Amino acid sequence: MVKFEEILAIDEKISEAHLRKADCLDLLGDIPGSIKSYSDAIETDPQNKIAYYNRALSYEKISDFKKASHDYLQAVTIDPNNKSDPDNKITYHNLGILYGQSNQLDKAIEAFTKAIEIDNNYADAYHNRGYAYQLKGDYDSAIKEYDKAIQIDPSNEGYKFSKGRLLQSRD
Repeated sequence: MVKFEEILAIDEKISEAHLRKADCLDLLGDIPGSIKSYSDAIETDPQNKIAYYNRALSYEKISDFKKASHDYLQAVTIDPNNKSDPDNKITYHNLGILYGQSNQLDKAIEAFTKAIEIDNNYADAYHNRGYAYQLKGDYDSAIKEYDKAIQIDPSNEGYKFSKGRLLQSRD
């Protein structure tokens, strides 16, 4: 981290140095420090998709879901054609999970749907969209989503368990 401080002492406008410093702070468990450094990276480069994405992850760690969702949306807005990392399907998937945790199930379903629009073989997105439907009480849609996830990845026991749990609860 000292090296990043040395680089920033020479030129504080190097977004990449702020970004890597933030990554280190996050790994060390200094979430407020990482958020500040990600914010510094964004201030020096407002198009830094990775900084928005990583700051969203940090906001999630402190349960600031409103700021996390804002940053996830900003990351996909910066790169609507999905030409840089992280892949927008992952960002939308994370956003869907975040909305689900906040009991915003319609928004969760919408976010998972956007992930699936990017990659229609994204089994985790089908699985989690199924779970959101299940929480809404739309069991038929949930089973269809679980079936699609199982079709894509038949070796995933978690998908089968989710479907089985739902079927048992309906009996």
